Formats: sequence, structure tokens, C-alpha cells
Amino acid sequence: MMQKLIAQVRELGFNSELLIELEADLARIDEEVEAIRPVPPRYQVRASLAELLLLTYEMRPRALKAYGEVAEDNARYLEQKSARLTELVQLALDQLEGQSEQEVSDRAVPEDPRRDRR
Repeated sequence: MMQKLIAQVRELGFNSELLIELEADLARIDEEVEAIRPVPPRYQVRASLAELLLLTYEMRPRALKAYGEVAEDNARYLEQKSARLTELVQLALDQLEGQSEQEVSDRAVPEDPRRDRR
């Protein structure tokens, strides 16, 4: 999560040697501690897809009117593209529904063979 936040800070335009130093320290900790990454919550896949679905609705011209008028050509384009994205995310949610969430989580986090199972 810390790596994601550092990447987000960079995407927002802040780039500093301190970020490079922070990343190096995080990598060092990861190596030295041989940390086992926590298993994400079983519902995380569904929650992420649901958030994506919500964002596809937010792309629609009706939702964007809160920020100002959208040109007619752009509105048609966005309506078509957001409908397509909505369809894809809904299909992904349907596909997830056909799989057990545990099965999906197991594929996302490989088992660490060094993990003490006592």
C-alpha cells in the first residue's frame, strides 16, 4: 500500500529524492524482515470491481454536468464509452460470482513456503 501511495504522489506531480529514499528503505525492510504480506480481505476483489463500476457511471455526461456543460460530441462519445466500460465491469462481476472468492484470493497471494504453519 505504501508503494501505491508513493506512486500516486508522483502521479500528482510531486517527485523528490526523498521518495526514492523512502522506496529504498521500504525495499530494505522487505528484504531484511522477509515479511509475509497479509492476505487481502476475501471481499476485496468484489469491492474493487464495485468501485470500478461506480466510476463508469461517473463518466457519463449526466454525472459530469456537475462540473459544467459537456459538448454534444463529447457527451455522445462518453456515453458510448462509459456504457461499454460499465458492461465490461458488470461482466467481470458476473464472472467473479461464478468463482469462489477464496479461489480468487488464493491466486492473488502466493503461499510463502517459509511461513511457519504452527
